[in-house]
Amino acid sequence: MHPSAHPLWQPEIQSEVAQYLDNASLAAASAVCRDWNVVFPCFLYKNADLDNKTTNNHISLSNHAKLVRNLNLYLYEKMPELSPYLFADHDKTNGFVFDQLTSLNLKLTEEDSSEPWSAASLLVRRNSKLENLQVSDSLSATFLRAVSESCPCLKKLSLRNLALDREATEALVDLCSANTLVSLILDYVTCSNRQAVHAVIQGSDSPELTQSLKLQVLKFTGSYGVVTLANQIAWAQRCPQLKTLELYCRLRRPFPAKLLCEALPTTLCEVNQLRLSSVRLTPDDLAVVLEGFGPGPRIKYFGLGRNLTGPVSWPPTLWSLLERHKSVLTHLDMKRCPTFSSDAVQLSLATFPRLVRLQAGYLIAQDILGNPNEEDEVTRIVPWVCKGLRHLDVHIHGFDNKPALWNVLVLKQLSTLEVLETLDIRMFEYSWHDEEYRRNNSLDLRLEAGLRVLASLTRMKRLDFVPELQRAGTEELEWMEDAWPEFVPSDEMCTE
Repeated sequence: MHPSAHPLWQPEIQSEVAQYLDNASLAAASAVCRDWNVVFPCFLYKNADLDNKTTNNHISLSNHAKLVRNLNLYLYEKMPELSPYLFADHDKTNGFVFDQLTSLNLKLTEEDSSEPWSAASLLVRRNSKLENLQVSDSLSATFLRAVSESCPCLKKLSLRNLALDREATEALVDLCSANTLVSLILDYVTCSNRQAVHAVIQGSDSPELTQSLKLQVLKFTGSYGVVTLANQIAWAQRCPQLKTLELYCRLRRPFPAKLLCEALPTTLCEVNQLRLSSVRLTPDDLAVVLEGFGPGPRIKYFGLGRNLTGPVSWPPTLWSLLERHKSVLTHLDMKRCPTFSSDAVQLSLATFPRLVRLQAGYLIAQDILGNPNEEDEVTRIVPWVCKGLRHLDVHIHGFDNKPALWNVLVLKQLSTLEVLETLDIRMFEYSWHDEEYRRNNSLDLRLEAGLRVLASLTRMKRLDFVPELQRAGTEELEWMEDAWPEFVPSDEMCTE
C-alpha cells in the first residue's frame, strides 16, 4: 500500500488524532515529514503563552504566529526582547505578527510606560476577528478605544483588578454600548467617572447609549466605586436578553431587594442564573428576590456569596421558595454561605433531581445517615435523587466517637452518585480544633475503612482531600488509579 493511502495520511484523520495529543507528541508529529508539518503545527501553536521572563519560545512562535488563535500575553517589566515582535509590521521578516487571534488574555503591570499599551493597541488593531478579551492589573483608555474601533466581533470582555480613571471609564462605556458584547465580567474593578457610568445605565441624548444592550452574561464579582448595587441592577435592566446575572457589594448598605424583585418578572424576565454577594443580604431580602421569579420553575443556577445575615440555619421559607425550581435547578453554589447548613445540603441532594453541580460548606454524617443506631442502621437514610450529579464540593465530617460503620455507610451513599466526576471534601475554612480531632472527625479514605465501596464511581476524574485528615496513602492512590480509568491525582496527592 502506498504511504499516502494509509489513514494517517488523510488530513481529516490527522486532525482528529491531533486533538488527543499533548504538545510533545504534536511537536514530534510535526517533524515527521512536510505533509504532517502542515496539519499538526496548527494544533501545536493554537494556544500560546508569551512573556518577557521566558524567551525560549520567541523564535519558534515567530515562525508560526499566524497559527495562534488563543494568546496569553504577560508583561511584567521592561520589554526589549518582545518589542521587535509586537511592533513588527507585515512587511518585516525579522518579527512575527499575530493577526488571526480569536482570544487574548492580557496582563501588563508596567503602568508608568506607554510602550506596552502601544504594542497592545497595535496588536488588537491587527485582529479584527477577536471574540474573547481578558485584561488584568492595568488598563489604558487608548487600548480600550483600539478595541472598540477594531474588534467588531468581540463577544466576551473580562476586566480584573483594575482602577479605571475618567478616560478609561468613558472608553469602557463606549465599548459596552457598541452592542456587540454578549458577556461582560467586571472583577474587582473601580470606575471613577460617575457621569459616564450613569450614561450606560440610564441612557442619554446619544442614540448609541439609549438602545438596549445584547448582553446575555453580566457579572459584577467585586466592582467598587460608583457601580453600586442599584446601578448594577439598572445596568442589567438595559439588557433584555440577559440570562446570567451576578451582583456584588462589599459595603454595609441595605440590599435593594424590592428593586430586583420588581425587575425580575419584567425587564429581567429572561434571567435564570443568579448569584448574589452582599454583606447585608438578609433572609427577608432573599425571600423577596426569590418571589420575583414567580411560582413556576425558572432558576437553573443559584449562588450566594459572602454572608447571609440572620439565623444560623437555612429558613424553611427560603427552602420552599427555592424548591419551586427543583425541576430545572442544575447548579447550586452555596460554598460561601455559612447559613446554608448541613441539613440544607442533605435536603438539596435528596430534593433536586437535576443537580449537576453542588458546592457547599459542610455536610455532617448524622444528617446523611439520619442518626442510625445499632438496631436500625440503614432504614433512616434518605436516598439522594440527583443521579446526574457530576461535581460535589463539600467538607464531609462528623465521625468523631462514632462507629466505624458510619464511615462505610457514608461511602455507600456517595457510591450511588454513579456519574460523579469530581469530589472535593476538603475543609473550606480553617478549624481551631487540633489535628488529631480533625482527623478523627473527617471521612476516612483508607482501604480498610471502606474505600473500595467507591469502585462504582467509574467516571471519577478528580478527588481532592487532605491526606493527613483522610489518612490515604500510596496504596489508596494506586487503588484509585486502577479503579477509576480517567482518574488523575492532584499534585498535592502525589507529593504526599
